[in-house]
Amino acid sequence: MSPEYCPEHQSKNGSCSQLYLQPVKNDHAYFTGDNFFITCFTTDENIDKLTWTDFDNNPISTTEGRIHAQPAEGDQLGLRLVFTNVETEDAGTYTCSDDQYSVNFDLIVYRALSFSDTPSEQHAPEGETGIVLCNVKSDPKPVVNWYFNGNKISNNQKYKIHPENHSLKIQNLTRKDAGEYKCKAFVITSLSSQVKDFDIKLHVQYIPEVIGEHKVVSYASIGMKKSLTCTVTADPVPLFEWLHDDMIIYNNSKSFVIYNTVNTSTLHMVVDDDDRLGEYTCRASNPLGTKEVIIDLKEGDTPPPPAISVAGQDQGIVKLNIKAQEDNKVGEELKVTGFKVEYILASETWDSAVSQAFVFGESYELKNMSFNSEYILRAAAYNAAGYGNFSAEYPYKTHSLQTASVISSDAVDLKILFYEKAYLLCMAISILLVVI
Repeated sequence: MSPEYCPEHQSKNGSCSQLYLQPVKNDHAYFTGDNFFITCFTTDENIDKLTWTDFDNNPISTTEGRIHAQPAEGDQLGLRLVFTNVETEDAGTYTCSDDQYSVNFDLIVYRALSFSDTPSEQHAPEGETGIVLCNVKSDPKPVVNWYFNGNKISNNQKYKIHPENHSLKIQNLTRKDAGEYKCKAFVITSLSSQVKDFDIKLHVQYIPEVIGEHKVVSYASIGMKKSLTCTVTADPVPLFEWLHDDMIIYNNSKSFVIYNTVNTSTLHMVVDDDDRLGEYTCRASNPLGTKEVIIDLKEGDTPPPPAISVAGQDQGIVKLNIKAQEDNKVGEELKVTGFKVEYILASETWDSAVSQAFVFGESYELKNMSFNSEYILRAAAYNAAGYGNFSAEYPYKTHSLQTASVISSDAVDLKILFYEKAYLLCMAISILLVVI
């Protein structure tokens, strides 16, 4: 049974209306872009008489369109007025009528919250005042809150939220200010409300910063390959340039190859004569500035092969003795600082070798070694000039897996005999006590 709508909805002759709308409201408020429909129901079984007209009294077609009419689904006796992606110019009074009655509603359309032209990634330089943009628009005007890493931001000496354009001003930017910001906007009316948020990643830009020493000394012997490396951190990502004696080194030349990652540059070369020695400059630049690392390449020999032996084995761990064989006259700058051990199964070639590096003086242990397996080991020592030649191959067979000892059958028989005799003795003493 349909609800009665007298006297609100009356026919032209004043009788009670047989038309009613659902949802039951005189004013319907939506935001631009919303999709919805209003259904006009009739108590008459014939819905062919129903029509919708817009605010200019134009009939609304029953064909497909952004605004169109279509019959209600199922056994409902009604005609829907469907709005798709509603716009502000759609606002007005819409009327449903038949040959006797009419009923209407007022459509109010607010401009929805929009973050158009707001970059999801923004940049600002370290040490300056940063502005994080939030180009949010709506009608009525929105209320905006800012959040950093989930915490709400309030106006204070560090932060200022602009009352008109809603941008966030950050005083004296540091790298700690980099991260995820959220611009959350609200719009509230007497008939409806809306809330949306927009995530912004702030990058705090800074001049390249050298990781490690700005000036270092390295060594190489004539005829060997040498790699020089410098590492920086920077935002934006730096561009690297190498110089030798103030002359730019170009990549993929006869004797030089440069390989760059995001924050590291490595210069590979062959030290084929004395001309390759001298001062090398690694220059890292971005729009905020330039930093340099000076590497003074001097002649120096790599260490001779070390002595290697096995000190013992403990459940898959092979413990090694490694001793440097350097000359006592070697200067402190070319002392051995580490070792590299390679090992293979006796059936393999060195192309498939497993390598492990050690710092001089620590425990030299190879872990997760297979039991009862024949290995071949070798070691090389490291100093400021690089790794020297490998030692002679050292063969070693790991121990078999140790198992729990098994009690012999003879021992089991003796234990059974002992317990049987003890049991008989206890029984005899019990009988004797009863007799007494």
